[in-house]
Amino acid sequence: MAIKGYYGKVLDINLTTGEIKNLKVPEEDIKRFIGGRGLGTKILWDKLPKPGIDPLSPDNALLFMPGPFSGLPIPSSSRTCVVTKSPRTSAINPKYDHGSTVSYSNMGGFFGPEMRYAGYDGICVTGKAKNPVYIKIEDDKVEILDASKFWGMGTDEFDNALIDELGDRKFESCYIGPAGENLVPMASVLNTAARAAGRGGTGCVMGSKNLKAIAVKGTKSLNVAKHKEYLNLLSQIRVSFKENNNDGLKWWRYGGTANALASSSKGGTQAVKNYSEGTFADIEKIGTEANREKVWKRDFACFSCALACKKSGIAKGSYSVMVHDGPEYETGTMLGANLLISDLAGLQKLIAVADDYGIDIISVGNTIGFLMEAYEKGIIDKNYLDGIDLKWSDVNASLAMLNKICKREGISDKSCN
Repeated sequence: MAIKGYYGKVLDINLTTGEIKNLKVPEEDIKRFIGGRGLGTKILWDKLPKPGIDPLSPDNALLFMPGPFSGLPIPSSSRTCVVTKSPRTSAINPKYDHGSTVSYSNMGGFFGPEMRYAGYDGICVTGKAKNPVYIKIEDDKVEILDASKFWGMGTDEFDNALIDELGDRKFESCYIGPAGENLVPMASVLNTAARAAGRGGTGCVMGSKNLKAIAVKGTKSLNVAKHKEYLNLLSQIRVSFKENNNDGLKWWRYGGTANALASSSKGGTQAVKNYSEGTFADIEKIGTEANREKVWKRDFACFSCALACKKSGIAKGSYSVMVHDGPEYETGTMLGANLLISDLAGLQKLIAVADDYGIDIISVGNTIGFLMEAYEKGIIDKNYLDGIDLKWSDVNASLAMLNKICKREGISDKSCN
């Protein structure tokens, strides 16, 4: 019997052969390698057959690993680590080709807890399907299904299409957009509309396996070792959280991480104009107060989280945008201050398009900012940029470059690596 809080098994799926089995997790590994990050990294180590494996080859493993608290009503326990060998960190020297590092990007939302309710400590995917597929998990019933009709869909369209396909809103899913399908190395994995495992190229690895999505629904219950003590401790945590962190709770609910946009700019620590400056004079135009006044209408929370830092609404102005989330600190900084963009509706448009493509906003904001500075200094010209006049503060030019990067068109095929 597995240690309490664990099932002692990871769902193991080979997309090349179609084999589906349960991978037993040794009790020793559960004790030594803590949480989704630790256990996922250990399984990845065991799965890779030899050093130098191409991250985009069928031999690489892609793991979705929630922690032991996930699925329990413990505050902020929704996180799921997406663990793989990264396509983003290989050495330039060909002597060390594919000598890349492990990526353990993580995401909030509801996908991880639902996976636990289905009876798994994680999901491990290897191989490569001949055609686009998605994986459907309903407790012990696991299917690999055709996803050809979904290939090419943005995350917004796909999220709705998959719900229609499944005919059941109780499924939770994670998926990639066109950036992952096009093997853009900075592609992300998303769930719940905008909860992303963005770092390390997780979406690129998922796309290399022709895997569009994983949908899961479960009916099982999690066991804890000392149930009475657990309930008492949980009650203490909740009381302490409310009594001792009330100001922090209000801060998070009021603006989420977007609150840090103004404070970081004031402190001179913000990424501005491709990191050449630390303070953005127009930060208030894209910060918390501007969004509360003009954009945000509702607060949302991830599974078992009291913070509700996710904000949604409608942005109107230079663009009309349905806002699923944000800006958060990272998105407001990298597609806002870093590019000298103070047009709030324009910033929201950039964020929405990036999420729809399924691309890491931190990485793509870095890339566009670097190209803007190189263009400003005459290191590259408009011909090099495929005709884009990539100037600071220009939302349309930034959108044009974002589209090219996600489609791997022209110079962007090089700049996105």
